[in-house]
Amino acid sequence: MRSHLVSLFLLGLSFTSYGQNVKVKAADGSECATLPCVVASVTLTDQSAGASGVPFYTPASTGIFRISAYINTSTGTVQRAYWRLDLGWTDSGGPRSGSSISQYLASGQNGFDSATLIANDVGGQPLTYTATPHGGGQGMGGMTYTLVLIVEQIQ
Repeated sequence: MRSHLVSLFLLGLSFTSYGQNVKVKAADGSECATLPCVVASVTLTDQSAGASGVPFYTPASTGIFRISAYINTSTGTVQRAYWRLDLGWTDSGGPRSGSSISQYLASGQNGFDSATLIANDVGGQPLTYTATPHGGGQGMGGMTYTLVLIVEQIQ
């Protein structure tokens, strides 16, 4: 019985130390001392064109990432026009997308929206974003967006 308890204890220690030697690089290129750690930060200002599947960070190894997204829009002339943002990643089950945020606007207004997503991304596979304009067939009326993405590795 005692030998089984010792074996279980040693097995538990091996699990707690698993992955402790993985080196994670911060957004500035330095090595992260602890997790969570900001590994990427992207700011795009005054964007007027849509974008599809744009990579913004590719991890060297598989990990859990917290992605914070913020979008704000300029004043436009088209009633009910909006920008939609979708985030993408690849886990062990294949490509995924989610965390849609949209900024619906009435004519003559500007606004913002934000979201946080937790993703288990496979090493070597990029985190991506898609920004889609929706103008109801009337265009965007000059409405632009500013996008901020912050990626933290949390495990």
